[in-house]
Amino acid sequence: MMKLQATTLMLIASAFTTVLGQVSFSEKNFEEVIAQAKNESKYVMVDAYTDWCSWCKVMDKETFSEPVVGDFINPKLVSTKINMEEGFGIDLAMKYRVASYPQYLFFDGEGQLIGRLEGFIKPEPFMKAVGDQLDTSGFLPPTSDPMNFSSGYPEFLRNSYKKNKERTNPTQEEIQNFLAAQTDLTDEVSWGVISRFVNGGEYAIKTVENRKVLTEKYGKKEVTAKLSAFLFSDVKMAIKERNENMLEQAMKGADEMLGEEAESYKARYRLYYYQMTEDWTGYAEIASEIAKNPELNNSSMLNQMAWTIYEKSNDQTSVQKALEWMKKVVADEPGYAYLDTYAALLYKNGQKEEALDHAARAIAAGEAEGVQTDDTMALLEKIKAL
Repeated sequence: MMKLQATTLMLIASAFTTVLGQVSFSEKNFEEVIAQAKNESKYVMVDAYTDWCSWCKVMDKETFSEPVVGDFINPKLVSTKINMEEGFGIDLAMKYRVASYPQYLFFDGEGQLIGRLEGFIKPEPFMKAVGDQLDTSGFLPPTSDPMNFSSGYPEFLRNSYKKNKERTNPTQEEIQNFLAAQTDLTDEVSWGVISRFVNGGEYAIKTVENRKVLTEKYGKKEVTAKLSAFLFSDVKMAIKERNENMLEQAMKGADEMLGEEAESYKARYRLYYYQMTEDWTGYAEIASEIAKNPELNNSSMLNQMAWTIYEKSNDQTSVQKALEWMKKVVADEPGYAYLDTYAALLYKNGQKEEALDHAARAIAAGEAEGVQTDDTMALLEKIKAL
């Protein structure tokens, strides 16, 4: 009998630990979750997901299930999951212009949206990012009626958020007619339509003109993202036409559209243009400029640009430029991925002895990091054959 009781207690303790050892998601509806958060002096986290979102499932498995994440999140937030393609989820998606998944929306106890994150994020970076979201100095601007989810959104907007088999998108005529009838293009209904459907034309111009007001209402990050999307549409057209003059014309509009953010976007869009048009000399030149500006790059980005040159470019000048910036990267961060890229570039540049040395260092670093080094082993054999 005592053994049975002990076993029962162990099972209960195990179940209790499982609940505490992960992010706890409430089954309550949104209004109840907001009320609970207010009562407990917490914030709210909505895991905005869809049935088809594979990264949402990875987030559940690899981040939300981690005890350290649960220990961090549960004391601070009341968390809930909401499917963005059904019921109230569509209302939430329309009001807060949710267009990518997974996405995590953060609210205060009054229902005000205070911040958001996107994409799969590993445990440690996720906890840091959530901590940043809960820093009141970075809260999004408050809205006048945060719990109002019936502000006259057009039916075509609602239909565009439904599940795939039920989803329909409006014609350009419907969008134009709707926006032409609006008296305020900065209210949340008009902004919702512009955010989802407008990629250029007169309403893109009007959005640029309304940038200051939109930023005051919805925050700099969201407005800048939309303005950069307008610019990206012009870049894609330049790529389609393989027309560098069209690219530069688009870049001229970046300063007006994006202000202080312009230089960062212009560098990335030029890089993308040369990559997509397979102009590897142009790509290397822009990449080299980015590498010289610490405000525009990080080690991972530098490594990706260098690897692209290794794989795609046969221009020795381009390879040498990549070697210049990767030499600094491996000196500061001698990790496996960076050493492997540097060794590959040395091999492509015909520097056998240095390539052998850095390939061996990459393999040693990979073994220490617990990652597969088969590709580097194969590279080592190629280097030996030089």
